[in-house]
Amino acid sequence: MTDTRTPGQLISTLLVRKGWSQRTLARILDVGESRLTRVITDKQPVDALFALLLQDVFGAPAEQFLALQANCELAHARRTRTLSPKLTERLRLYGDLPISDMIKRGWLDAGAIHDTQAVETSLLNLFGVDCADHIDDVLGEVRSDDEAKKNLVHLAWLCRLGQLAGKPDCNRAYSRQALEEALPALRTKMRSRDGVGAVPSILRDCGVQFALIEPLKGGELDGGCIWLNGQRPAIGLSLRHDRLDHFWLVLRHQIEYILREDGTHARLVIDFDRHLESPGGSVSAQERFAIEAAQEFCASSHQIDEFLQMTGAYVTERDIVQGAARLGVHPGILVATISRRIGKQHSFRRHALKVRAQLAENAMVDGWGGRKGDGGRDIGVGGQTAANTLNCPFTGAAEPA
Repeated sequence: MTDTRTPGQLISTLLVRKGWSQRTLARILDVGESRLTRVITDKQPVDALFALLLQDVFGAPAEQFLALQANCELAHARRTRTLSPKLTERLRLYGDLPISDMIKRGWLDAGAIHDTQAVETSLLNLFGVDCADHIDDVLGEVRSDDEAKKNLVHLAWLCRLGQLAGKPDCNRAYSRQALEEALPALRTKMRSRDGVGAVPSILRDCGVQFALIEPLKGGELDGGCIWLNGQRPAIGLSLRHDRLDHFWLVLRHQIEYILREDGTHARLVIDFDRHLESPGGSVSAQERFAIEAAQEFCASSHQIDEFLQMTGAYVTERDIVQGAARLGVHPGILVATISRRIGKQHSFRRHALKVRAQLAENAMVDGWGGRKGDGGRDIGVGGQTAANTLNCPFTGAAEPA
């Protein structure tokens, strides 16, 4: 019976074994001959009750008849069904994105997730495409379904940055020279936590937009930068790790991308093998340059070498405070730099300060429970998206030790 593919074929095989005619089986089952003929020719399905009757007569399990019936119906459905192009689109958008979260935060102009038309229209507007299939053109190549899902969440985050940066909030044209000359001024702000409050205005004076955007559910992005029309750069930070040292590391990483003008013309490609705190594996040359620039900005290798030579293996609180003063940085930055160098977390946790409240006073803020985050400026909803020129180097930093 292993070669039987339908319930009718199985019944025919069992009739031959019994030496019965169809009329004989019809009498035994007390069913009409025409009905039995339709079942044997697979024109009428075998239901659960009829499968039990066949089991009583032939001794074959009812589950066998039902399994054959299910396989038969599934094969027929595969041959005859018409694929819906909308199904793949809805699966991609609703299955990979935290739609409810995006609606709640005002990213999508829809009242609820069941408002399908409004959700889909808002999503396509956010990504700057006319259909979901074109999202892949912006998204670039990915290596697995899990990465595609994460990448789409991160792409949505960066497109939101594009919306905010597209608002007429920064009239000054971008100047690479001004940004380079601003690095020493930014460096002086690393002495205290309050210094971060000046960062948004310093960047705006250089023609660089800056925004704090709470990460979406499922996102692991620390920061990113985009170019609007290939001319106006913007930096976004998620503050996924709200720490003074991590803020400066991620910020300088993005500034390096802007200074090198990486991503102004290339298609967006997302990569999650970029670890600022403990870079390992294979990374691109551009990523390596950005990582090294960020780490050297916080504290140069030479300075850390000298510090460790002076202190030895045992580092005291006094060493940290005095060393940070010599380097012109907050103690928390020195602690984190040493931890990355030796691969071990020091116990000076009181220096790991949060900075979101200080940053939000002068930055565009999206998330954290409202249209204004910790006193930040109201960013509203909507704005222009830079869909055709959105090129974003990503930072997917590793969890801190």
